[in-house]
Amino acid sequence: MRWFSTRCVVHYSENGAVLGGERTKLQVAHIKLSHSRAFLVRAYLLQTHEMLFDAHWHGLRVFGGVPERGIYDSMRTAVDRVGRGKKRQVNMRFLAMANHYGFEPEFCNPAASEKFEIIRIVEQSHLPAKRTLDQLGIARRRFYRWYDRYLAGGPEALEDRPSGPSRVWSRATCWCARRASRRPPSEAVS
Repeated sequence: MRWFSTRCVVHYSENGAVLGGERTKLQVAHIKLSHSRAFLVRAYLLQTHEMLFDAHWHGLRVFGGVPERGIYDSMRTAVDRVGRGKKRQVNMRFLAMANHYGFEPEFCNPAASEKFEIIRIVEQSHLPAKRTLDQLGIARRRFYRWYDRYLAGGPEALEDRPSGPSRVWSRATCWCARRASRRPPSEAVS
């Protein structure tokens, strides 16, 4: 296989389908190349390591090469535990696969929908919250920070906040601010 200078984005979704007349829940793997937007979608019955390995094998075969980096959400087949920021305790089987193909895995922070799903799982679990969070590999401080934001503003409050300034200042905005602060001509001092 040849290597090409790009990234691929890998994520999974849960979709329903009718197979043999029965409604079935499917785990769907999505692999997309960043530079060309070429993609591959494969459906599986379970989200297991074998599914992850098979999806990568087919993706790399179809794309004809191995990207430099793979970008992943914190799926349970790739990450054993989520730490602060982008720190992850990567699953050894997943790491062995990444080393075999020679690409560097990179993990993104959970999106609002994933945070909301984690909150729902913890709320609906018959286990204590601490034990459920330990099984999910989510730090309690992080979860309760999400939960407080959720209680205060609903699912929309779980969206990531922009890291940049809320207002952008330029010469034009400064000029407009100074002009607005001047007295109008009718109030001229005589």
